[in-house]
Amino acid sequence: MASAVLKAKFYDYISKKSRHYHHCHQILFVTEGKAQIEINENIYTAEKGNLIIFSKFEEHSVSLTSGDYHRYVLEIDPDILINAGSRYGIVSILFNRPAGFFNILDVSDAMDEYKDVFERIVKEKEKENLLSSDMLDLLMQELLIMVCRRFPESFNEISENNFHLVSKIQNRFEREYKKEFTLESLSREYNLSVSYLSHLFKSVTGNSVMGYLLFCRIAAAKKFLAESEKSIGDIVESCGFSDASNFSRTFKKLTGTSPSEFRKKYNQQ
Repeated sequence: MASAVLKAKFYDYISKKSRHYHHCHQILFVTEGKAQIEINENIYTAEKGNLIIFSKFEEHSVSLTSGDYHRYVLEIDPDILINAGSRYGIVSILFNRPAGFFNILDVSDAMDEYKDVFERIVKEKEKENLLSSDMLDLLMQELLIMVCRRFPESFNEISENNFHLVSKIQNRFEREYKKEFTLESLSREYNLSVSYLSHLFKSVTGNSVMGYLLFCRIAAAKKFLAESEKSIGDIVESCGFSDASNFSRTFKKLTGTSPSEFRKKYNQQ
């Protein structure tokens, strides 16, 4: 089985500054320099000793504020939630955004410790030896456990039953975003009140139930637009939107660009 770590690199330059997306989750570790990073509508300053975590739902832009900008970059499988199983609590920081969540975490007083883990991940990815996939996943878990121990507030502490419920719904949305869901039908299916399900899901993920489904649909649409020749009509159907007008309006509202402009931008790369 392939590792959840799709890419692991060290960069001492920057090739992309404008608003962009990756169809994966990302973890960055800044080792030199400073940059201003805009994530959705939030603006952060990232500097030496900062970890930066992007979900596959979050577009971002980078503006340098210093001459250098050195960082390690890990790209994580966008389907990691589907395969998380009992690791859900640890990997949840990659895709859940509960109230008070910050994309940038300061580990500057433990630079050597974090740099060592990133270097081991990069070296293992470059080797691709026997059992490298297993080792990469173990190293990624080590990194996330280090983050969890240091920033427990960034990880949700919920009961085991609620843990299974929320992850099950997220997992279904990740796999079945084309399917028609309603909050009422989900509430009946899981024998919960609409208000309780809404509160629980929002407290864990930072999104409403239907909002999370919409993000899954938009993420799938971005991938189709950037990596396939599917027509807009086919993408509308494949991603569960009611019609092309609704899709285009929603896509532009959430991404700042129309589907055709998005496709043109990423087909040029």
